[in-house]
Amino acid sequence: MKKLLLPVFILFLSLSCSEDSLVIPSENNILKFKNIDEILAFMKNGNENGNFVSFDEIYHEAVDQLSNAETEAEHSELLNTYRDVVTLSEETYVPTLSHTAYRKIINSDRLYVSDGSAHKVINDQFIVFCDEKNINELKKITSEQHLDSKIFKVFKYQSVDSDLNQTDGRVAANCGASILAEYFYNQGRCRDDRRVYIRGYTSFIVSGNQYTAAVISEAWGQLRTGTWCNWKPYPTTLSTRNCSFTVTFRINDVDYVKPFAFADYYGTTDEYEHILIQGPYSIPFTWQGGYTPTIQFTNAHLGASSREVNGNWAILDCQ
Repeated sequence: MKKLLLPVFILFLSLSCSEDSLVIPSENNILKFKNIDEILAFMKNGNENGNFVSFDEIYHEAVDQLSNAETEAEHSELLNTYRDVVTLSEETYVPTLSHTAYRKIINSDRLYVSDGSAHKVINDQFIVFCDEKNINELKKITSEQHLDSKIFKVFKYQSVDSDLNQTDGRVAANCGASILAEYFYNQGRCRDDRRVYIRGYTSFIVSGNQYTAAVISEAWGQLRTGTWCNWKPYPTTLSTRNCSFTVTFRINDVDYVKPFAFADYYGTTDEYEHILIQGPYSIPFTWQGGYTPTIQFTNAHLGASSREVNGNWAILDCQ
C-alpha cells in the first residue's frame, strides 16, 4: 500500500501531558506508549517523527485515491481495497472509525501498545486489550464478543447515540454522548458545494487498566469532487466560536458534573480538522472490571465555519 505523509494536524489539549515525550514506532509500525500522558501528548503533537503511518493517514490517502478514480471498476476496486478504512454512505466517504484522536495513534491493524498492554480499537464503541505478549492473537480479533476472558479484556470507550433535528444549519439536539451539526453551502453546482461540520463527543482514553475521561469538539469541512461528485474531507481554514458544554459522568456509582469552555479560534492555515480536547480528570482511574464508567453531555453550544461557506456557521445548541 502506498504510504502518503499528510500535514500534521493541530490538536489543543488541556490535560496534564508530557510535552517531552518521543514515541518511536516499532518495526511493525505500532506505537508504544508508557502511559496515558504519552498517548495524549502524541494526540496533541501529531506524527512529528514522520516514521509512523497512522490509520488516519491511510484514511485520507484512501479518500484521495477514491476521488481521483475515473471508472466505476477502479472506484469499486479501491472501495474493496480500503474496506476496513473507509465506506461510501449517502454520497459521502466516511471513515470506518469516527474517533479522530484514536485514528491518529493506531496503525492499519488498529493497534497500539501502552503500559505493557496491547490494545485494538474494534469499532466506535469498544477497545479490546491484553498483555503485550498476546499481541499477535489480538491482531486477529474482529469483534468484542466471545473472547477468552483469561486473556482479553473489553472496555467501552465511547457511546454512539446522537439524536439530531436539523434545519438550515441550525440544530436542536437531545444531549447524549455524540452530537453533530452541519451547514450546507449549496451552490447548485456539484463541485462548488461545500459543507462545514461541528461535532462534540465524549470518550475514554485507555491504557491497560488505566483510563481517563475526555470530551472532544471537532470541526471539519467537506467538498464534492471526483467523477461522481461524492463528498470528501479536505484541508481548509477553519474557525470555531462560542464553544462550551457541560458533561455528567459516572464513575464507581458516583455522578460528577463539570463545565468546559474554549476560546474562540480563527484559523490562518488549512487543516483537515480542528480539534479541542478537554478531560474531566487529569489523573487516570484504575478499572477493576464490571460496570464501565459513562460520560454524557448535559448541554453543549458549539459553532464552526470554514473559508468556503460564505461566512455561514454550523451551530449546535443542545440543552
